[in-house]
This record gives sequence, C-alpha cells and structure tokens, in this order.
Amino acid sequence: VLGLSFGGDERDVGLPDLRGRVPIGGNPPGGFGQGTLTMTWLIATNSGGEAPMLGMIVPFGGDFAPAGWAICDGTLIPISANVALFEAIGTAFGGNPQVYFALPNLTNAAPIGAGGNIAVGNQVPGPIAGLGLNYLICTSGPVAPAAGNGSLPPTGGYVGQVVASAAAQIPSGWSLCDGSLIATSANPALFELIGYTYGGDRRSNFALPDLRGKMLPGT
Repeated sequence: VLGLSFGGDERDVGLPDLRGRVPIGGNPPGGFGQGTLTMTWLIATNSGGEAPMLGMIVPFGGDFAPAGWAICDGTLIPISANVALFEAIGTAFGGNPQVYFALPNLTNAAPIGAGGNIAVGNQVPGPIAGLGLNYLICTSGPVAPAAGNGSLPPTGGYVGQVVASAAAQIPSGWSLCDGSLIATSANPALFELIGYTYGGDRRSNFALPDLRGKMLPGT
C-alpha cells in the first residue's frame, strides 16, 4: 500500500511523518511542503465493512481508493449512482441537485473545522488551503484496544476518535468538536480518555475539543 512513498528501503517501509504537519490531498503521496505532507484523502461512500460511517473523511497513505471509499478530488457523481451519499452530503461541494453532486476536493488542501464564518464546503484560502468540514468526536462506543490490527469497529468509531465528515447530520454516538461542555457522569469513558485537556469546571463537566476554524497537525 505505502511502497516507498514515505521513505524506507527494500527491507523497511517508512511511515508518514506528520509531526508538526497537516496532510493535504494530492498525488503522489509523500511530498513535503511548508507544514504539510501529501497523502490521499478518502471519503466513505458506503457504510459498513471498512467504511463504517457514510461521509467520513480520512487520510490514507496509498495512492488508490479501497472498496467503499473514493478519493476526495471533486469528482462529479450521478445522484442515481449513490443516493445514500447524496442524501448525506448533498451539493455542499458542488453539483446539480437534480442530476449529480461533487465529492469534496482536498487536492492541495486540508480539512478545516466548520463553524463561525466557515460552512461545510467552503474553500478557505491561507498559507495552507482549507476545505470546511465537520470535525466529529466519538462519544459512545467501544474503547480502542491496547493492541490490535488497526481496524475500525464495524459501525461507528472508538471513543475519543476524531474524524472529519462531509455529512450535514451528526450521527448518533458522535458530537461536533465545538468546545461544548458535557456531563462527566453521562460520558465516563470519554472523560477517562481526555479528562480536562480541553477545559471544564473540574466538578461536573468537561469540554470537547474545539476545532472550529482549525486544522489538525500531528504532534
């Protein structure tokens, strides 16, 4: 899947280095820019299997789209070819609501959290170009195992997992990354993972990450 896109040799494969960088879409993967790393942004086009949530958007190290996913390159899709995805994302990224709709276009751009003056689908200029998307955090579901093969749950996500989404509706078990305060007693699993990292009153509530207007560089 990765080949030598991110370094390595005939014995070892290099992993993407996102420390201090945000992934932008493009081909081939592996190119470094000012604060960026080129990867392949994918959108889940069919829920289930390896694509557990319709409209979920994730970075991928390969240069192709696995089954159930499509590359976020602005391609126009006939509505009749994927009614479910159209119902999820509509024409926020372009298209004709009677005939076709566009996939998000993250070519040379990175997701930026929608909110305030940024709507889902807005192109945001800057040193790193952005595309407005919803950032979601999983608040209900299984906790990621300490060891495993890296696969996602068959539906939903792992508690604390943050993903970008092109969908207009927030699915059950997820919340917007908008800094909201939520009750500690009602969300013990998530609180155990993130605590007061993003704020809270240290008594009865804690804050979700606030990613409105922000990109996600690696730490």
